Amino acid sequence: MKTEILLYGLMMTGAFAFGYDSIDGIIRTARCKFVIRRNLKRDAVPKPEEYEGILYHMDRLLKAAGWSRFFQDPKTFMAVCLLIFLGVFSASAMASDFSTALTFGLFSAVFPYILCYASLQQRRSVRSKEGDILVHELYNNYKICSYNMGEAISATAVTLENAPLSRALMTDLAKQMQLSAAEEDFSRCLETFRYAVGTTWGNVLAANIYFAMYRGIKVDEGLGDLARAMTKSREVDEYKKRENGEASMMLKYLVPVCYLFTVVGACRYFDFTLSEFFRSQLFTSSGFRLFAIIIMIYSAGLLAEKFFKGEKMDI
Repeated sequence: MKTEILLYGLMMTGAFAFGYDSIDGIIRTARCKFVIRRNLKRDAVPKPEEYEGILYHMDRLLKAAGWSRFFQDPKTFMAVCLLIFLGVFSASAMASDFSTALTFGLFSAVFPYILCYASLQQRRSVRSKEGDILVHELYNNYKICSYNMGEAISATAVTLENAPLSRALMTDLAKQMQLSAAEEDFSRCLETFRYAVGTTWGNVLAANIYFAMYRGIKVDEGLGDLARAMTKSREVDEYKKRENGEASMMLKYLVPVCYLFTVVGACRYFDFTLSEFFRSQLFTSSGFRLFAIIIMIYSAGLLAEKFFKGEKMDI
């Protein structure tokens, strides 16, 4: 019995010694596969969530307006608007009737969205005035990079100067295009770029990028024509540039100063104390209704001033 065990042991030892290299290779291969799979799971970049409908609109708006650093998820932004509505409505209901509280609450809930859109319009205005720099720089890099649009966009994101918003936009476009595998992803990147610019020349530029990268068409003539059109647009914009500082100053400061004079007049000529005035203003139905109307009209005026202050430079 002992002899048989010894013989089996010697046979297994010989077989193991003879096939040691193969066994070691199998073990190493299995270990490498395990390590690679573990690292992929750990370091994998999660695919950005794709939204539809109102969530897609809000996500695109937040990114284009630069608010995505505060609200990375559109659901968070909508939740904040809902909380603002509930807070303002509850506080207003204690000082006024239901209709006034509901109106003031709805206005306060919609105000962040309007402010975000106004910020987008202001960014579009600035980006439009950087358009000639962006198009000329991309056109030059496209020729330098031997008509490789992907390399030209990456180079433009690095070399673009005196156009900070357009540089950030091209940097995001270069990053997103590197992560795009299908035509649908690529088209979505260009749609985000086109929406952020919001001009005719932005649409033309996005179309040229699409044809160059996905269709393999040489677009140097198209970019050259667009660059020349942007130069003429810059000359026209210089003639149209007008600054109406007086209207802006009146809008920003006239309403607060008038309200301050209202407080002074009430205390000086109607024998109100400050506590009596603000108690009548904020804790009575008619006074709070007047105060809410003043706030809404003043906020709407500031937003309108942001919308129409700067004209976009287009072709």
